[in-house]
Amino acid sequence: DLIRALLQHDPKKRLDADALLRHPWIVGVGLSEEPIADSSSNLLEYQRVRHKWNAALIASLHRRSTMRKRFSGRGADSAEPEQLDVAELLADAFQVFDPEGKGFVLSSDLERVIARLGQRVTQDELQQLIQAMDRNHTGKIHYQEYLNMATATVKEQSRTFPAGTVIFREGDQSDYFYLITSGRVRKLTKPPQGYAHSQWVANDEELGSGDYFGTSAILGSGRRHSTMVAVTDVQVVALGKEDFFEAGTDGADGGSGGLHTATSSAAATAVAAATATAATVAGSAAATAEASAANAAGTATAATKVGAVGAMAGVPSQRRLSRSSSSSQMPPRRLSASFGGRRLSPERSIRFINMMSINEPRLCMQGETLFRQGDEGNHMFIIKSGRVQVTVEGKDGRKHIVGERGRGECCGETACLSSNPRNCTVTCVSSDGCEVLCVSRDDFLELVRGSWDVRHDLIAVSERNSKEKQRRLNFLRTRDEVGGDYDD
Repeated sequence: DLIRALLQHDPKKRLDADALLRHPWIVGVGLSEEPIADSSSNLLEYQRVRHKWNAALIASLHRRSTMRKRFSGRGADSAEPEQLDVAELLADAFQVFDPEGKGFVLSSDLERVIARLGQRVTQDELQQLIQAMDRNHTGKIHYQEYLNMATATVKEQSRTFPAGTVIFREGDQSDYFYLITSGRVRKLTKPPQGYAHSQWVANDEELGSGDYFGTSAILGSGRRHSTMVAVTDVQVVALGKEDFFEAGTDGADGGSGGLHTATSSAAATAVAAATATAATVAGSAAATAEASAANAAGTATAATKVGAVGAMAGVPSQRRLSRSSSSSQMPPRRLSASFGGRRLSPERSIRFINMMSINEPRLCMQGETLFRQGDEGNHMFIIKSGRVQVTVEGKDGRKHIVGERGRGECCGETACLSSNPRNCTVTCVSSDGCEVLCVSRDDFLELVRGSWDVRHDLIAVSERNSKEKQRRLNFLRTRDEVGGDYDD
């Protein structure tokens, strides 16, 4: 009753300061000493729902801003990037939730947007979101109700930096991911001397409203890789890792793993208890294996040790390519947790690409080809469900199966990075078909240029996929030379 009295719209009915100070709840008279039942788990559930809403809103703001700049011809490369105010950003973002132009949002619309961002949401969580915004109790979120909630979210997470402020410097510890809602920011990046991937680094870049920076705070590298300076007075929305990746998990979309670890074992235990019946944002075991594929060299003993590490991490052994003789069986993928001295987190980066890119869903039937060897690389693909088979056609015209990819993994990134034709053919092999997200080469490369973590994760995955393909081809050639049967 105290909260209701304080929230009365009519000032005459609203509780004044004197009455508030005399209220029994404030004075402490006649109150139960028993703790509120399930208060801890209810708070964790509320926070989890808010985090999902925050991520959905921010990703929608960025997507719509990117589309608007693209269609206006005033993108990031323009001499004067287009500046949008918060009201315009929020109005545009509503179209992500209501693409049909109904004028309201249903729980199914919220579920679609959140799921497309790679998160899972329960019906209870959807109901909480609807109730939080549906002030008129119609079961629908009308535009003004959405605008009230979105404005409150932006205001709550808002930070302001005066012109000339160094927001952070290269080497600083990462804390927040930022989306610009007004003003301009200069991004200064100085790659190390001899840096192998300097073609993907913009040394001096200006960002405007709808753009983001600070991905190291949510993708795991822990340190800033650029210096950010406010060119004008700047307002940003600041989000932490928990807004993007559900606590207590460390994988990719859809499996039993997760996308980031909890800040403490106690917090992980609490969240696990609170979300025992909820679906987790997860990563496929295949994604872990693919992202961990190592170089060709290594002994059988080393491969056994690596396989044991994969088993401890919950990674099942890869499906064997059919061979009648075990001595000439295709060697399994080799697993490694790091690349170039840095621990990889490709599941997070793929999930981030899913969230922040303008991607299009595509359904493929069994036997349908995503792309063929020799095609131009105009898109990369994120696999949402099903499995695809990777094959290479040899000079003799024979088809060699060199691997499979599954849920949470990507394919087609190598041609996008290199601008070379496709070096393999990828075909859906699942009886139920495959669902993939198509990301244009331009969008993919923009994300690679904009984030040190995405750049290193995806370049590493591309290089290691190429090495793994070559290793398997070498194995097949050697087997054929010694007269082994070919029954792939």
